[in-house]
Amino acid sequence: MTALLGAAALSALLAQTPTSPPPPAPVVAPTVANPFTNLLPNLGEDVRAMPTLENAGILAVGGVLSLVFKNNHDERLHTWVLEQTSDSSVASVGNVLGDGITQGAAAVAVWAIGRGTGSVRAESTGATLIRAQILNGLFTQGLKLAVDRTRPDGGSHSFPSGHTSAAFATAAVLHHEFGLRSEEH
Repeated sequence: MTALLGAAALSALLAQTPTSPPPPAPVVAPTVANPFTNLLPNLGEDVRAMPTLENAGILAVGGVLSLVFKNNHDERLHTWVLEQTSDSSVASVGNVLGDGITQGAAAVAVWAIGRGTGSVRAESTGATLIRAQILNGLFTQGLKLAVDRTRPDGGSHSFPSGHTSAAFATAAVLHHEFGLRSEEH
């Protein structure tokens, strides 16, 4: 009987003792889809997301401004460009850094560094930069073929600027990913 009372007391004591919490679930790092294996579905999603009223407004304003600028200032700008020296070191740096191949290689490098270091943010940013550069290249080259504007030096396909569009594609992604930080007081 004493043993039965002791077992009951021990059971009651154990029932009141808080149990230790279950071990935490293992933390699984988020993964970023490989931008190369998912390239076509991602590009398809990007293209479907492009037709918006905001984008149509931007295209309309840009189109009107380019027509106004072309009609009023094109010859003067053409003459000015021809008068400039082509040995500018600033232009050389811009030619290299703004090139779509340089921008694309930088995008792949950001993705690879993120992948190699386990930085999901860098990997995701790199994947987005890759998609942006591919879409930019497709649209810019398509416009160049459609517009077929002569370069000041007589070459073909001067508009739109591939260097400018590649740089702006990168800038748009970086702004989206990191934005402008304002200090709150």
